[in-house]
Formats: sequence, structure tokens, C-alpha cells
Amino acid sequence: MPTTRIRPDRFAQPLDARQTARLLELAVRGRARVTLYPQGSDEIREWAGVVVGAAPESLCVALPDGVTPPASLTSMCCEATLHLGQDRYVFATNVMAVIDTDSPVRMEFARPDTLYAMERRRFCRMTTRPSCSVRITAAGADATETGALFNVGMGGVACRIDREAADRLDLGQRVHVGFHLEHDTREFSLAAVVRSKTPLDGQDRIILGMEFAFGDGDPDQRRRLSEALGFPSATQRSEHDV
Repeated sequence: MPTTRIRPDRFAQPLDARQTARLLELAVRGRARVTLYPQGSDEIREWAGVVVGAAPESLCVALPDGVTPPASLTSMCCEATLHLGQDRYVFATNVMAVIDTDSPVRMEFARPDTLYAMERRRFCRMTTRPSCSVRITAAGADATETGALFNVGMGGVACRIDREAADRLDLGQRVHVGFHLEHDTREFSLAAVVRSKTPLDGQDRIILGMEFAFGDGDPDQRRRLSEALGFPSATQRSEHDV
């Protein structure tokens, strides 16, 4: 089974085996749409189909009429996005077979052990240089964890942090986050909630995602952050931010 690789500019939360199995059942039942991105193919950059079957070791995807991928894609690794309603789940897989004896053409893929639920962000975020640090203090704790700022927006902040430090923070835990931006000397100190932990491929590091918990008494903090990020308003959104 290939190693699941999550694009570093997105947040994803791993699901357990039971949740993964349940969602794959729903995908088959609802003929969910799936988009596949073959790695290392010059012939096809991506293609889309619908999930039409699942076996203990494989998934079967039917392609649109007229689409026949080359047999050379067999054994090729792919990244994939599964669409269930408005929710998206990502996983890595590899092509097991191209079945072109029937219409529509079908492809069999290795069944993933784990699906990763994509976070649907409400606000656009700005990617920063790793030189900016983030200080994270859990509510009621004296110790502070330190990470490298990854991106920040009006809705939250993400940082790269050692796995050992990330393990000391729980999903849903309230924390206090301190940081500054590379182009701005102002220090921001905000309440937040831990929302996601995304492993970095091949590294003992985690991208920790936190959602800001602005209170009624924080209009100045919200305004200052909006100004520092260059947003005309605190509610600026991006339809491409998922």
C-alpha cells in the first residue's frame, strides 16, 4: 500500500479504520465522484470517475464514456480526492488494473486503509516564511510549545511543529497562540482551538492547524490582524480556499 501524502497547503484529518470503511461504503452506494492524479505520467495529469464497487483490497472506478487511460498506468501511484456531498477526502493509492473490455472503462485501485478529511476553511490564508515562530500554550498549562509559522488567515493559523510537541496537544483543546508576521512588528496573542494534525511526509514533523476563537472583546485584535494580512475586511473570503 503506498504512503498517503497530503499536499502541504491543505489541512486534513486522518479517519480511523471504521470511519474509512463506512465512507467507502457510502461512496459506492452513492456513486461518489473521485478525482485521481497519477504521479509521474506525462500522458494524463488527472481524470475523474465515479466509484462503482469496492472489494477488501480494491476500489473500482468507472470512467466517463470515451475515456480510456493507457495500460501503462498499471502500478502507477496516484493521489486522489473523494467527493461526498460538500465534503472532500484525500488518499493515496496505485492503479491495479485498467479494464477496457466493457463500457464504461473501469479502473481498479488499491483500497486505502485511511481516508483524510479535508478541512473546509471559511477564510483565505497567507503562506509565510518559516523564520516566523509560533508559541502555543495550552489552557491551564505553564509549558509553551514552539513551532514555525506555516500560514495564517482571519480564521486561524498553522505551524510546523515536532511530533512530540504535537502529541502533547489534543484536537479540540483550547490554547493561546502568540506570533508575529515577517513584514509586521506587531505581536499577536489570540485564543484558539486545535483543529487538525497533518503529518509531513518523511519527516518527524506535524502541521498543526488552529482555529481562532475571537471573543466579543477582541474587535481590536481582529482589526489589527486583518490590516497586517492586507485584507480590506475581516470577512474577506476565497471561493478557492477549501
